[in-house]
Formats: sequence, C-alpha cells, structure tokens
Amino acid sequence: MAVSGKKLWQRLSAVHPSSGSASDEGLRLFREYTHRGFLNEDELSAQGLSDHGVIDFFRRLSLLRSSSSPVCRRRDARWMSDCDFQFFQLRDAGSFFKAIRFLPFLRTDAIVLFPVTQIQDEFPLYPVSHSILDPSLGDPLLEDAGFSLEDQFHLFLSAAHLTGLKVGYFLSPLIAPDSAVIYRKPEFFLWTRAGRLPEDQEPLLEQVRTITADQFQKDGRYNYRAIRERVNEASLVALSVGNEEDTACFHLENEASREYFADIFLNLQSRYSLDFIYLSLPEGMNPVEAEETVRLVQHPGKGALKKYTGWIVQYPDSSLEREFQEITNLFCTTEQPMRSLTEEVFHYWFHTLGRLFEINRNKRIPFSRTVSIPLQGPSLSEALRIYFLTRFSGLKGYRRPLLLEEHYIYHKEFSLIQNRIEDVYTRYTSVFTKGHLLKVVADETYAWWIIKERSRILISLISLDRASDCTSDGTGPIRIDYGEFVSSSKILTVVEYDFSSSQGSLYLSADNSLVIDDLSEKGFKLFSLQ
Repeated sequence: MAVSGKKLWQRLSAVHPSSGSASDEGLRLFREYTHRGFLNEDELSAQGLSDHGVIDFFRRLSLLRSSSSPVCRRRDARWMSDCDFQFFQLRDAGSFFKAIRFLPFLRTDAIVLFPVTQIQDEFPLYPVSHSILDPSLGDPLLEDAGFSLEDQFHLFLSAAHLTGLKVGYFLSPLIAPDSAVIYRKPEFFLWTRAGRLPEDQEPLLEQVRTITADQFQKDGRYNYRAIRERVNEASLVALSVGNEEDTACFHLENEASREYFADIFLNLQSRYSLDFIYLSLPEGMNPVEAEETVRLVQHPGKGALKKYTGWIVQYPDSSLEREFQEITNLFCTTEQPMRSLTEEVFHYWFHTLGRLFEINRNKRIPFSRTVSIPLQGPSLSEALRIYFLTRFSGLKGYRRPLLLEEHYIYHKEFSLIQNRIEDVYTRYTSVFTKGHLLKVVADETYAWWIIKERSRILISLISLDRASDCTSDGTGPIRIDYGEFVSSSKILTVVEYDFSSSQGSLYLSADNSLVIDDLSEKGFKLFSLQ
C-alpha cells in the first residue's frame, strides 16, 4: 500500500525542522511555484537548493495539494492522449531524495523511471532484481531520520504527484546476467551449450540447478556472480535476443515464465503509486511473441492492474503498430528518430497526423505514436525545432506526444527555450483544444500552417533542411497569405513570437498577409492574429 505523502513530509519536517534561512528558502520556492506552476531554471538552480529548503517547500506544497496520483480516480487511460513524457534516470541525481529537487523544474506531464531496483552497473536498464530497491539510491539525511528505502521512494513518488506529474516505469523482458531468477528458475529461460540451442532443454536445466545448489553449499548463500562464472565455464548461457550481449531474456512461451513476467509491474504498482508502464520489447523478438507479451502483462495472473494504468510500448518494427492499437495507448519505435526536417519529412508528418485522427475518430481511448528527441544526434537548435513542431502542430485530435531523453532535464539552454514555448502554448491552449487545422504549406526551405478557433488564428512557421543549399544563413522574404480565412477589410492585431522571450512583438496587419524576412536556419516563429 502506498504511504500517505502528506504524512511523510510532515514526519520529515518534524525530524528536520526548518531554520530561519531554510524556511525563507522554502517559502520563496513555494510562492514562485504556486504563482507560475513550475520553478524557472533561469532564475533558480536545482543543484543549488538546500536539503532543508526542499523539505520545507514540499511540506508547504503537501498542505495545499494531494500527494495522490493525479489520475488515480480516472476510469481508464484516456488521460495519456494529452500527455508528454520524459525519461528520468534517478541514478544520475544520486538518490531518491536528491532527485526530488528537479521535479518542480520539469515542463512535462509524465516521467518514465528507469529501474530503481538492484542492478549491475553495466546494465542500468536490465535489473538484477525486480523487487528489491537499490540501496545506493538511499540518502544519509533520510536514513538518519529513520526513513527506510521504501519510505524514500514513496517520498519521491509523492513529490512527483504533488507537482502534477504522472509516473511510469520502464520494464523489459531482458535482465542482467547476475539476476537471481536466472539460476533459481532456469526453466524461465532458453539455454544454449557452446552457442547451440538443443531441442531437449532438460539436461541443461538440470546442470544449471546442480551448479547453483553446489555453489550454495560452498558459500552458505546464493553468490550469483560465482554461479554465473561456473555456468559459463560449463559453456552454458541463458539466451538473449537482439544486440544486447550478456543479458538474458525471459522465455515467454513458458507459461510459468509468462506469469512471473506479467506480475512484475503488478507487484510494483501494488507497492507504489505508479501510473503507467513503458514496456520495451527488444529487437529480435518476433511479432507474435511481442503482441502476446503486451497482452499478458495487461492481464497478470495474480490480480488486476489499476484501471487508469496507461501503456507505452516500444518495439523496433512499426509494422506491428496496427495490432497494438487496440491494446495500448502509445506506440514508440526504436527506428532512427527524427534527425532532419526536409520537405518530404514535413509532409509525411502531417500525413501521419491525419491518419492518427482517422484511427482515433471512433475510439474510446485514443492511440498515438510518440516523437522522440534523443540524447545523441540533433544539435540544440534541431532538438528545439522538433520540440516546436510537436507542440504547435498538436491539435487535440492530431496530437503526437513527445518523448524526451533524461539528458534534457539537466540541459539549461534547452530548458530556457522549452519554458518559453510552454508559456506560449499554455496561452493558446483553447485554440489547440477546439481549433481546426485549415492549411499546410511547405517548400524546400520553410513550412507554415494555420489553425483557427473562432476569431483567433495561429500561424506556425518553421525552417526546413534545404536540399540545394545547406549552407544558407536563412531564407529570403516569406509571404504568408491568410486572406481566405478573414474578412478582406479587417485590420488584425498580430503578436509575433520568436521565443527570445515569452513575450511577443505586437503590430497591426491590414493586407491579409505576413512578410517575414528574418527566419534563421533551424529557426521557428509563431504568429497570433485576432
């Protein structure tokens, strides 16, 4: 059962009461956060916050807000269609408590936690244990105050929920080679001898069991690293899939293995307030087994997942997308993410948006594909251009959620422009919720599109990667004609945003067109007309 976040913060505050300076800091953070809805990295530094100031801030926030999941009373997972997502590797922050200070700075709807249970250092995504929290994520300050490791994880989850974030968990059928389950339940895996996969697995399974029992007799405990070394010396290896060397993959054709794997997330959700699952299916898993894996995790044997539990499935083959549309909310491929924005890619983007709109027309729970901005590849300007495109082409019926790597949590330059984009997007939320996409225009150098809601018109303009002149410092003058959508005699007020700040430049337009002569390479602008 989840522990009350409010009580945890009150208890922590009682053990570590705020001094004058910490109380002042907590109050300053609280006022800033309740005024804006987030903390601004441009003015405050997450790393610079004191522990006691963070405690005081969340204590105050827990008195104002519920620490329960923001979606815990939802009847289903439709909430995911309105979300953007960001990976969050807690280990980069150092501990559950140290990671808490970054949460109020995030401008996203949901975070995906990488495994927080015990791991081998070289396999951070594929745990040794799916149930035992990693002691390295504990914090001395909280340990001295009598907070268990589970209490500390509950504190992190309650802090995320207090800041309005939904929390998901990364799960894969791949596990690290020192995992206990490999040697305690060898029948859950396929085994090879000297690289060959025999039809009769039983002699290999029996040999693994014998080695495990013998090593236990020698050590008086299960030393899985030593057991693995002896198993390897016998030329035995638990089979993996794809390119993930040294990992092992559950053999999900085995009924007992399926039940074990299906219950992993169920057991975590019953202990902690987790809102959705990010299921990563490895390259090399065949489509039939991949689809069956998704279905079985959605229907675990020992109980039922929370009714609001959302789903993201990552699978390298987009051809399976249609099969997943009925059983997941979001689909994410491990194909090469968007690294360039040519005219062809831009047209494909809006074609995909239209196709998603048709898919979701009669669906109770919308289906979508995520857009990934990866850690490696795009420059800052390219990453921000993709971010702009996902945000301002995102009419509700066409929406494609964003998936950000954890690197951007700590990237101050990215966060600065992201905040400005989010501030402007929030200003025009009603247009994106209720508006209509009227026109899309693109050539090899730039593209623009028009969204209208009642008397408000939004025009987004973005530079494209030029096939003929990649060294150009910008485009020539661009004329955007919106006359067909307004009265010919009407003078409109125009607000132009170039995101050098959250405020726009104000002027009047009387000729039913815009002329832009300063769009930079990798640049973008937004125009609001009324």
